[in-house]
Amino acid sequence: MSLVRPWGLVFPSWTPLLAGRRVPRRTLIATAFAVSAFLLLYTVWAAAQTINDFHDDGVFSPWIVVYGIPQFLVWGIGLSIAAHSYRHRTSPGH
Repeated sequence: MSLVRPWGLVFPSWTPLLAGRRVPRRTLIATAFAVSAFLLLYTVWAAAQTINDFHDDGVFSPWIVVYGIPQFLVWGIGLSIAAHSYRHRTSPGH
């Protein structure tokens, strides 16, 4: 949320000791890209586990393929796009 809302640029008034200060740009961008990468890697891992479990009759439900994997994929890609947009929008030369 902080990548697309005004409080991603300046801490809101209700935050103790930080109110009115600028949000550290690099920290926010690095965290967003790291979480995005984790989500995308997790999606690949979950897809591989689900495929393997179909052959081994394991514990992964086939519903993971229908609901879980697409949701994590969309979330990871969306977060990456939002982080890139925030980085471009808040760049010093922009």
